[in-house]
Amino acid sequence: ILKYETEKERLNIAQGLSGGIAHLINNEMQVVVATAEMLLSKTECEVNRDHLETILKSSNQSSSHAANLLAYAQGGVPQSETFELQTVIYEFVQKWQEELTKNITFSLDIPKSLPLFTGDPMQIKIVLATLLENAEEACEKGGNIVVSLALDSLEKDCVSRSLNSGCYFKLT
Repeated sequence: ILKYETEKERLNIAQGLSGGIAHLINNEMQVVVATAEMLLSKTECEVNRDHLETILKSSNQSSSHAANLLAYAQGGVPQSETFELQTVIYEFVQKWQEELTKNITFSLDIPKSLPLFTGDPMQIKIVLATLLENAEEACEKGGNIVVSLALDSLEKDCVSRSLNSGCYFKLT
């Protein structure tokens, strides 16, 4: 029991610290976002505009990550709803590509007809953002990023204690 309470106390301390740090980062990023937006509205030089748009994109992403961390640290519960996963992925990747400044293209390998997905669309977007950021960093000189979604089944002998055998979505 003592060890469990110690672990629980550590978790509470970690949540408090991560929430405080996320709050500070989010506040500081809002200053960067506001400043970049103001400068962007007054800048006519295309090169400077490109740099400011890059700053704005990165600042908004950082602010979004901090807000998600803050929500998690405050005990935020993911929202569960049923939706078309492929639609969320298509829309997210399209928006990501529009904001992209590097010479990178995207290919989507996603069937049009899939069963509905039950989960939190925001959590899906967080996973996508992480995958795309990592892929983008790996394409320093440009390239093609393939986003794939498929159904896959896990058999009884391949699952861990936390997963049941059955049909799952596989995002790569």
